[in-house]
Formats: sequence, C-alpha cells, structure tokens
Amino acid sequence: MRGWKEWIGELGDELDPTLWFVARSGDELAGYVVCEPEIAGDASIGYVAGFAVRAKYRKRGLGLALLHHAFRELKHRGRTAVELDMDSENLTGASRVYARAGMVPIRQMLLYEKRLREGEDLTVRSLDQV
Repeated sequence: MRGWKEWIGELGDELDPTLWFVARSGDELAGYVVCEPEIAGDASIGYVAGFAVRAKYRKRGLGLALLHHAFRELKHRGRTAVELDMDSENLTGASRVYARAGMVPIRQMLLYEKRLREGEDLTVRSLDQV
C-alpha cells in the first residue's frame, strides 16, 4: 500500500489542501476527509480520496458531518457528483455512513492477490483483532 508521501507526490498540480478537512477533539485528531477536485480528468465529479473517523468518535455523526461539509464545498466549486472507493470487506461500518450521506454504489470490482512470503497470516477478520 502506498504511503501518504507517495500519494501526495503523485498529485503534483492537483494538490489542493483547501479540500482537506479535519475534525479535532482538543489536541486529538478525531476524523478527516481528503478530497480531490476531480476524478479521471472529469471536472464535474469530485473525489473523496481519504476518509476516516477514530473508533472512539464513531456513531456520533462526525463522519456524516465531514462528508456533508466536503460535499458542500465540492458543489460550491461546481461539481455535480462525488465518488469514492471503498473496501467492501470494511469492518468499520463506513458503507452505512456513505448510504446515510446519500451515496449509492455505482460499480463493484474484485481484486485478487496472493502474498508470496512465509510467515504468519496477519489478515484482520474482525475488529477484535485490531
């Protein structure tokens, strides 16, 4: 998985920190949403490139508030739609937040992988393992 520095470096001229929104509780980061002004060269569609809410701040409406804030800003900039990618195996309930925000699935994709290494299986299969 790529790191933040690599991802930010790839953005080049598309880098727009005015589309990065952070929620804090005191000195602690509670959640964030990072958007890009367009996706695949389509200036009518904004893109949510990163979104997270810390576990202890979930189920309080923070994620929905962050998404709505991002949607308003993208609409203000003339976007008519917003897309994001998500892991369908996500255990955090993110898909429920996306649905409450009015988002609907538009396509599904399967990605297959085989790890070629020795060692212990570190795959997370439940939140109790985190």
